[in-house]
Amino acid sequence: MDVMGEFKIKHDHGVYVLPFQEHSVTFHFVKGVKVPFCKLEDWYILYQLIPDREEKVKKIENYLTRTGFDHTELLQRSLANSLPEKVKVRIQKLLANVE
Repeated sequence: MDVMGEFKIKHDHGVYVLPFQEHSVTFHFVKGVKVPFCKLEDWYILYQLIPDREEKVKKIENYLTRTGFDHTELLQRSLANSLPEKVKVRIQKLLANVE
């Protein structure tokens, strides 16, 4: 399990700061302890910025395309953040295919 605070990823076009807000997490019980988890839509963005995570990006993309989004606002919010253009285009394409 990873614990993160003010999570940032440096990329070729700047630094992406995960906009962590209360509505950005989902709580699950793990062995009786309430634990916060980042939402899948945030991981979709983060994995695009972390090297060698394309397989995970495709799995999330396929899942979201198949089942739909719970939190499109997280993807839309990320478009205003510092992201490489290819990531922004991919997010916009995914949103257009699902919405």
